[in-house]
Amino acid sequence: MQRGILWWAKWFESVAVGIRNLDDKAGWFTVSVTLLDANRTTKQNRMLLMPGQPGQVPVEFEVTNAQGYQSQYIIEPEQAQFSCTICSGTGKTQKSCNGCQGTGEVPEQKEVAETCSSCAGSGKSNCKECNGTGIIKRI
Repeated sequence: MQRGILWWAKWFESVAVGIRNLDDKAGWFTVSVTLLDANRTTKQNRMLLMPGQPGQVPVEFEVTNAQGYQSQYIIEPEQAQFSCTICSGTGKTQKSCNGCQGTGEVPEQKEVAETCSSCAGSGKSNCKECNGTGIIKRI
C-alpha cells in the first residue's frame, strides 16, 4: 500500500484574442470565447483600451483533452452614452419649429388654434442626431 497524494493530470487551454480600439474614446471591450467541446464551454474577459491602443485579451480554460479544442470568439465593445453635441443633451434644436414658427400652435382657417403636430406644442424641433433623446450611442 502506497501513502501520499495522487495527482490527476490537468490540462489548460489558453486563448489570447488581439484587439485594437478604433474609436476616438477610451472604452471597455468584452471578449467571449467558446470552446467547441461537447459542452460548448464559454468564458469571457474584459479590457479597457485607450484610443488606438492594441491589446491581448487572455481567456483560460481547464480542459479534459490534452490537445485542447478549437474555439470561436466574439468581441463586444461597451456602448458608451455621450451627450449629443448638436443639441447639448436637450433633445431639441435651438431653431424654431417650421410648422408653428416656435409658438407651439398652428392657426387654422378659423380663429381656433390647434396644437402643432410637428413639435407637439413645444415650439422646437427634435434634434436629428439623437432623435430628441439628448443621448447618442457610440461603439
